[in-house]
Amino acid sequence: MPPKLGGVTLLLVLTAVLLLASGLVKLHAGDRAGLGLTVLPLVETVAGLALLAPVMLGRRPSAHGGLAIVVCGVALVLVSSLLVGSAIVRKRRSREDSEGARLVTYVKYLSRQRPPET
Repeated sequence: MPPKLGGVTLLLVLTAVLLLASGLVKLHAGDRAGLGLTVLPLVETVAGLALLAPVMLGRRPSAHGGLAIVVCGVALVLVSSLLVGSAIVRKRRSREDSEGARLVTYVKYLSRQRPPET
């Protein structure tokens, strides 16, 4: 029989789901942006799983402990979002800058190869 969800337990489950969803989305976004495996979203995912396991087994922390876990989980989500977001923006800017430099090089190459048309 599944455990009853009280106020603290429901908040912990919601925090675990937030950590899991946020971590997995950021891992996917970082991979698509070419960042590879980023650490904080991986920590988020593991923390979400670690938080969900005891709750599903029926173990409840105290109200103060549960609140501390929720606050730390939300702080982890926010810090991770800021860091991964800024890394994606830096990567995108770097890609755009190198694209402009490649275009300039290509135009210079073409202008040297063709004789002027008259």
